[in-house]
Amino acid sequence: MARLIDTTLRLLGQEPLAGRIPTGRLLDLAESLDEVGYHALEVTGGGCFREAVLRGVESPWERIRLYRQRATRTPLAMALRGTFLVGARPAQPDLVRRFILCAAESGIDIFRLHDPLNDADDLAGPAEAIREAGGRLYAGLVYADAPDGDDFLVARARRLGQLGADRILLHDPAGRLDPAGASALLGRLREAAAVPVGLYCQGPGGTALAVSLEAARNGADPIATASYPVAIGAYRPSAELFSQALAGLGIDAGIDRDRAFEIAGDIDELLGNGAAESRVSPHVSLLAALNRVNSGLISNLERRLSHLEASDRLPEVLEEFHRVREEIGSPPTASPVGTLIVRQAVDHVLSGQRWQTVTEEMRQLVLGEWGHTPGAIA
Repeated sequence: MARLIDTTLRLLGQEPLAGRIPTGRLLDLAESLDEVGYHALEVTGGGCFREAVLRGVESPWERIRLYRQRATRTPLAMALRGTFLVGARPAQPDLVRRFILCAAESGIDIFRLHDPLNDADDLAGPAEAIREAGGRLYAGLVYADAPDGDDFLVARARRLGQLGADRILLHDPAGRLDPAGASALLGRLREAAAVPVGLYCQGPGGTALAVSLEAARNGADPIATASYPVAIGAYRPSAELFSQALAGLGIDAGIDRDRAFEIAGDIDELLGNGAAESRVSPHVSLLAALNRVNSGLISNLERRLSHLEASDRLPEVLEEFHRVREEIGSPPTASPVGTLIVRQAVDHVLSGQRWQTVTEEMRQLVLGEWGHTPGAIA
């Protein structure tokens, strides 16, 4: 059996879909999704808190509590960036503890926790708070090139197992995994951590579905999905099509597929025309694949250069991006680190000078205040 986590409600609450569906209808969707048989509903994360603050319409905490009232059978999950919580800087230990206790009190059962630098030791404090709150810890590792290759992730998985993780989740936000490689790595992580290992991945061109299928065949549990109208534009496995493909392999996903398709129709109607349109252009997707970074990062970079009237400098900035990343210890490019690297690379190329100025966040990262990077700082 390959159990599925549904991320639809979280994706509908963050950019670029935030605000497209009124909160009242989102609550109706939560009640409907509760009937499908998912392992969990991931309802919130950093992007949802950010949009709630920017829009100033409602409290992100209140929305969690309302989801809990409607979804009474399925556990609710929250995505957190370790000690960064839902922000772009590490928080103090007391705030981390209070935040997690508040989330649990509001209705969160599962905490999907990863560190932006893959520094497992930085998750010790949040892990302790999750145990105090009575929640389940699903500890994440972000797949990225590192000096020690996959051995680096295996060592970190062993440490996460020691921290008491209920499950390890391999994250692949840039679509870098191939099916065979993913299966082999999942097996190594499972052996190192001595706990079940699941998968969160995305990738254009159907790669996310291919990787997820092969992972399911090799025991990945759980696997993240989204409802079709949301999944197709966010390059994630569609719960409906994925479970259908699993059935063909003789693997039970444990969900009511007919009900899931009905809900997909409701979401499509609520989003209106263009619901399934790609979030990024084929051009951006190609650049993301060639540079092995997530497509959202390329989109943000293009917008930044366009605003600075320097779109023609994109190839130079991408080259500098990889150089900067290597110099700061080859960290994963997931948020918020990827954004820092983009800013630094743009500054280097447009100013013609390297490392003459840095943001406060980059200074903290380089000085080790954010934790240990996979490689050495140049």
